[in-house]
Amino acid sequence: EFFGQLTCPSGNFFQNPVNLWEGNFSISRGDIHPADLRYLLGDHKLFRNFSPEATPPLSLRGDFRGTAQNFQVKDFSVQYGSNFSFAGSGRVRNIRAGNKALINFKRSTSNINPEFAFALLNNTSIPASYSRLGFVNFSGYFDGFLSDFVAFGTFRTDLGVLSTDVKLSLAKDIRNSTYSGSLNAKRFDLGKFLDIPKLGKLDASVSIADGKGLTANSVRARLTAKLAQIEWDTTSLSSANFSGSIENGKFNGELSLEDPRIR
Repeated sequence: EFFGQLTCPSGNFFQNPVNLWEGNFSISRGDIHPADLRYLLGDHKLFRNFSPEATPPLSLRGDFRGTAQNFQVKDFSVQYGSNFSFAGSGRVRNIRAGNKALINFKRSTSNINPEFAFALLNNTSIPASYSRLGFVNFSGYFDGFLSDFVAFGTFRTDLGVLSTDVKLSLAKDIRNSTYSGSLNAKRFDLGKFLDIPKLGKLDASVSIADGKGLTANSVRARLTAKLAQIEWDTTSLSSANFSGSIENGKFNGELSLEDPRIR
């Protein structure tokens, strides 16, 4: 069901639907197929990973104001079967610019399964170990471009929970991506995520500076960490502090332990 008003200031809507329409409307229930979305928003590479005959289509709800290029949404939700869902309120500018589209959502919740995420991103530099995250849920704030943004919120995964306040600039080869900020990990299995066999789960608060690389062999960053608990090899340590760096999967710095078993 569709409620609202669309206007076409000038020209022929059917010749140029993207640039000519604007309006305010609400969708209480709406479905759109990926082929139609590509027609409206352009042949962006993200849409090429949707099957043109995909079933089910993308299901939409929410309030919309603006044009197809620049718009605001309130109480907006989209779902693509069991592959992906998103709900939130915010603003999108210059959406047809792909990675240069500016996105600002102050409150949002999204879910994505790993197989669909890998197909959507279509990036061979992403390690297979990332699939161990499983079905990922994110709740929080997103501000920036698709490849250069700030994410403030909580990720719930099969490997544990991460709360982040991180600025991330994604490169085509993620080994060249850069990042900084802070994160809190709760029973997060960092060893499985980075494919470092001796490293296990950790509960920690970590500050990150000058970070680069998102694979085990490319990670390089300065770290300050308060470790409530960390598993290394066959040992579980508690109450530790680390200040130093990580590079090529190796830590270098000072580790102070308050674990009573070591005193």
